[in-house]
Amino acid sequence: MAENEIEVSPSHAALRKAINPQGRQSKYPVKRHCYNSYNVLYNAAQDARYTGFIDPKNRTNYLKSRFYKCERAIKSIDGYMKSQGYNSLMPIQQEFEFEEK
Repeated sequence: MAENEIEVSPSHAALRKAINPQGRQSKYPVKRHCYNSYNVLYNAAQDARYTGFIDPKNRTNYLKSRFYKCERAIKSIDGYMKSQGYNSLMPIQQEFEFEEK
């Protein structure tokens, strides 16, 4: 991935290293809240992928709670990205509204 002449290999480990605000070798450190929000989203993705062995009702409730944490994380990252001059991520996120009917 190349953005603003910064090269980051296409893996989560490389991205995490590149944006870590406390890393000595960070190529593009971000604000701590943005880094923490990225970690929330990454961990939630792993949870969603590997929690299939939980009772279906409990899994649904668990994933809903993770969804709301992810929504807050996306808003946090979105605010940071807009402050850096990038377009909002929210139009993308709106495609994934899971309102119960």
